[in-house]
Amino acid sequence: MEEPISSKNVVPIPRIKRKATPLDYDYLNASGVPAIFENQITDWECMHKWTFEWLKAQYGDKPGGLCTGIPLDLAVPYELDGPAHLLRGIPFSTVIDTVADPAPPCVSYYSAAHLRRLLPDLEADLHLEQLLPEVYNTPQDSHINLWIGTKGTRSGYHYDLAKNIFLQVRGRKRVFLVAPRDSPAMRPIPDSFSKSRVDPLQSGLSPEYHEKATVYEGVVGPGEVLVIPPLWWHYLIGLDASISVNIWYDLRLHLAGMEEQRFTWWQRACFWGSSAWGFVRAFLGFPREARLFSAPPGGAEAGMRARKALWERKWALLLSLLSVAFLLKYPHTLHSLSSHLSSLIRF
Repeated sequence: MEEPISSKNVVPIPRIKRKATPLDYDYLNASGVPAIFENQITDWECMHKWTFEWLKAQYGDKPGGLCTGIPLDLAVPYELDGPAHLLRGIPFSTVIDTVADPAPPCVSYYSAAHLRRLLPDLEADLHLEQLLPEVYNTPQDSHINLWIGTKGTRSGYHYDLAKNIFLQVRGRKRVFLVAPRDSPAMRPIPDSFSKSRVDPLQSGLSPEYHEKATVYEGVVGPGEVLVIPPLWWHYLIGLDASISVNIWYDLRLHLAGMEEQRFTWWQRACFWGSSAWGFVRAFLGFPREARLFSAPPGGAEAGMRARKALWERKWALLLSLLSVAFLLKYPHTLHSLSSHLSSLIRF
């Protein structure tokens, strides 16, 4: 039995029975309207081939990574220590055995971000030429991700800047969506503003979300396609062991997305203050946190780049000073070099 949702304002995600066209996806994304299209990919090869047994037989010896050891009752995974929950280089057969467990002791997740690079053979089982011709024709402008998880996986609320088409191949997932207009109620994490601390099933922890946010809820099942418009917050719970694919396309700049998101001035001040602190810490060489399912804290990447650039310039300055000292000590070297350059110019 599904747990009740913790919001006063719940709207079912619209379900559409007819076959979608690429124009439908463009319209929904542009209009900011989510939808679930039923029976969209039931005739694709992935629906028939991609069983846990087939994947294990096909890629069993291939090394992979697995996020595991996540508590079953943990609603927001973003602040867990990433390295402590990430196993690298384990056989893919072990990955499949872990996620396919019908009664898992903890949550485990396999993510093949950039499917084309990690498991390129699988793309042929996705008929992208039918679904999204622009992705099929210009693959460099999109990302395809494969998600394989145990029953009980929880993504945590987050939003993406790109258009997002979500395909459910095996199992079911319960979906919660919140529009950008309700971002003030979403309790974003200060140094990772695209992620939220809200638990959709616990109203007492987020009273503003419970009172003010309009939550779109639904279940996406095998063969169905979910449209998640850009900037929409989404939270997914695995009702079964599942296999899913999502496609990000029409990628945009990260900072532009923050400006379009409807945060309050106080939230923005917290973001920029946290980013400034992250920049200073990284610039001074303090180790950055590696959190689960999270990019480095805001400002950390810029701080690391600035530190690297300064270090490179320091060596360039030192080399210049040594060169000047050498030429002052051996002036005939400068005269010989000038003569050589003059002869080259005359030639």
